[in-house]
Amino acid sequence: MARADRRDQLLDMAQDVFTERGYATTSMDDVAEAAGVTKPVLYDHFGSKEGLLAAVVERSGQEMLDATTGAVTGLDPETALRQGLTAFFRYVDEHAGAWTLLLREVAPGTSAAAAVDRVRAVQVDVIAALIGMHVKEPDPERATVYAHVVSGAAERLSTVRITGLRTSPEQAADLLMDALWTGFAALVEKEQA
Repeated sequence: MARADRRDQLLDMAQDVFTERGYATTSMDDVAEAAGVTKPVLYDHFGSKEGLLAAVVERSGQEMLDATTGAVTGLDPETALRQGLTAFFRYVDEHAGAWTLLLREVAPGTSAAAAVDRVRAVQVDVIAALIGMHVKEPDPERATVYAHVVSGAAERLSTVRITGLRTSPEQAADLLMDALWTGFAALVEKEQA
C-alpha cells in the first residue's frame, strides 16, 4: 500500500477508535490492532499518540474547510453566509464522531489543540475575507472580529445540536442567520451607500 494511502487508512481507524473508546483510554496498540498494522508503523507515520490525534484533527478540519468554502463561491453575502453555515452543520452531522472527538478529547496545550486552533484560524480568515469582499471599504480588523463571532456561534450551535437540539442543517443555518444577518445586512447596506 502506498504511504499516503496507508496514512489515510490509519487516520480512519484512529478516528473510529478514538471516537468509540475515547482518546485517553485508547492506546497505540488499540489503533494498530484495529488498523491491522504494528505499533511501529503508527509511530513511523505520526511520532506519538498525540501526533496521531493532531493528524486526525487536521484532516477533519481540512475536510470541513473544503465543504464550507466550496459552498460559498460566487454568491451574494447573505446566500454565501447561509450556504456556508448549512454546509458546516451538514459536515458536523455527517462527521459527528470526529466533531465530538474535537470538542471533548483535545487537551489544551497539545499538538492536537494547536491543530484545532489552526483550523479555526483558517475558517475565520475565510469568513473575514468573505465579509471584506462585500463591503465598500473593508476594515480587516472588524471583519476578523465578525468572523470570530460567526465561527464561535456556529461551533456552539453545532455542539447544542449534537447533545440535544435536533434541527436539520438548514434549520440550524436559518436560526443562526436570524441572529447574525440583521447586523451584517445593515453593515453591507451602510458600506454600499
